[in-house]
Amino acid sequence: MSHSFYIRGVGDASLKQTIDALPFEDLVVDTQDYNGGWPEIAHIYQDNVSVRAIETAMEDDTLQVRIMAYSSPEDFRLAAAIVDHVASKYGKDVDPEDNETMTVERWRDEYGDTWQKEQARTYLQMLVSMYQDDRYEGNLRMWGTRQELEVGPRLMEPLLEDPQNFTSNFFDRFRRLNYLDREDVFGPSLLAVSQEGSDKQAVFSVLGDDVPTALSTQAGFVALAHDDPDSSGERAQTIVTFEDFANIAGDSLTWLGDGMALTPPYVGEQWQALVEAAQEKKTDFFSHPELLRDSDASESGDAGEAAENGDDTFGIPDDHWNIVAHSVVATFLLIAGADGSVDKEEVTAFQTKVLEGAVGASGSEIMPRAMLQAAMGFEERLQDLAQRDAAEMAQLIAGSRQLVARYAGDDHAEAFAQALYAMAESIASASGGFLGFGSKISKEEKAMLNGLRGLLQLADA
Repeated sequence: MSHSFYIRGVGDASLKQTIDALPFEDLVVDTQDYNGGWPEIAHIYQDNVSVRAIETAMEDDTLQVRIMAYSSPEDFRLAAAIVDHVASKYGKDVDPEDNETMTVERWRDEYGDTWQKEQARTYLQMLVSMYQDDRYEGNLRMWGTRQELEVGPRLMEPLLEDPQNFTSNFFDRFRRLNYLDREDVFGPSLLAVSQEGSDKQAVFSVLGDDVPTALSTQAGFVALAHDDPDSSGERAQTIVTFEDFANIAGDSLTWLGDGMALTPPYVGEQWQALVEAAQEKKTDFFSHPELLRDSDASESGDAGEAAENGDDTFGIPDDHWNIVAHSVVATFLLIAGADGSVDKEEVTAFQTKVLEGAVGASGSEIMPRAMLQAAMGFEERLQDLAQRDAAEMAQLIAGSRQLVARYAGDDHAEAFAQALYAMAESIASASGGFLGFGSKISKEEKAMLNGLRGLLQLADA
């Protein structure tokens, strides 16, 4: 779901000049080079303010400014500023998707601050309705400016207890998740210990006192590091399952989506009470086989250390590998669906190629791992992505490149982007014997490939 405004006859518009003219600081554009006009696709957001990025697309001299569902009022305001500047500069009317073409002056009256706030609130009401009516299986996921938000009961139930402030509180949580690395917060970090004589490992996070800590639900366990009452000056470790810890911590946790919990800086009696409650639930890592994972990810130590030691995680945390793997399947769906729907035979053929690791993996050390991850739970990935529109999948693809760059470095990110694009090209140009698309790349596929280059920050061919 989204809402778009169109401005026709502005093919000469410059994204850079528009960005420079807007009354916002710290605007971020996910396109690598936009000095030469307006890219076919670009995502724009205000750093540390925006919840979701604004998507712009230039096609046949028409600029589309698209606001994603569940965007904040600040996101709507940024989109309106882009529309206002371009339409005013070129003396053009504005064509809203839900209304007739109108002058800029009339558009300002009808789509001003009041409409923006109400539209943001309306989208959230729809989200609440879907959540309460169980219209989708599992938790709903949406990509923000920098992180993916998982919407489920841990996030929603506490917010719904305060309906008057639900909208502002929801956006506060989403915004905080996006920019959590700007706060003085430890984590989220994942460590792993392997079971001797087995290919299984336990993934856990460590929690100490006096430090606010972000805990990812990718961890099966939480290890509380505390003073050992039986040994002066020594430190002890009490291990509990993540679910037991969440129940013990209760309302002291701030859930930034169902995938991320933020603890307060537990001190004094509050910390002692937490440790004592954990003692009653303490376990060891290998008493819960249902929480163990295959040890093909990282060996013991955190993700960064694993990368330094030559492990194949490249410093990318497990929960972010899921996003990178999702981008492989999302790329397939965007390209394969450019000419219409994706049929079952195409899905089966692509899944086979992913399992074989034979599509576009050359030149990137990240891509084979991403394809292996994509093959795991492939049907579930398809079902999840089928609930998202093209804009959300585009943001997920752009976000995957950013994640690789953040953890593995620019060289790996560039190689991964090239491999992902090569995969997309092979899908678009494949003969009927592979995916049944025909030997010629269609106009729609070519436009999608051009847009993909922008998303992946690849220079023009």
